[in-house]
Amino acid sequence: MATPMAYNYIANLDISSWYTKIGNFTSEEWLDYDWRQKEFAVHRHTETIPLIFDERSIVFNETTTITRREKYNLFVQEVAELENTFKTFYGFGFIARLLIVKMLANSTIPPHVDGGTVGHRHHIPVITNTGVIFTVGGEEKHMKQGEIWEINNQLPHAVVNHGNKDRVHLIADWITKEK
Repeated sequence: MATPMAYNYIANLDISSWYTKIGNFTSEEWLDYDWRQKEFAVHRHTETIPLIFDERSIVFNETTTITRREKYNLFVQEVAELENTFKTFYGFGFIARLLIVKMLANSTIPPHVDGGTVGHRHHIPVITNTGVIFTVGGEEKHMKQGEIWEINNQLPHAVVNHGNKDRVHLIADWITKEK
């Protein structure tokens, strides 16, 4: 039996406009949405800005309805570029979930396995530091700014941020769809 993949490198993404726009968010905007942190204790040391997200959807498939949130309109061009990158790699499909997630400095996301069916789960560092270490299925990795990594979130995974600065990742779920 083959060992399941922990990580799959997809591509590099020019995150310069993501970086600039995310840097303009106020503390109040980061704290405005707290459902994810309250619903899942493992995410208590994070802050989230949802772009595409529906609290009722944990299982995704070809018929999933896309729920674009208020801040989505700030990133329409950037999301289109990300979609094109995924289409080039996977073929036809759609982004079912897209979050901007800040992990606070000197914090930990403990080991966990995500519930639901999410297709291809991706992490894309926008702001990071060398103290941020991801562990998936026992394999450690520091993801560099702009790299798109698919992770197997059905394996135990955890993150530590040993740095003195917050880390910000895009988390994107891609669902492959037949034309």
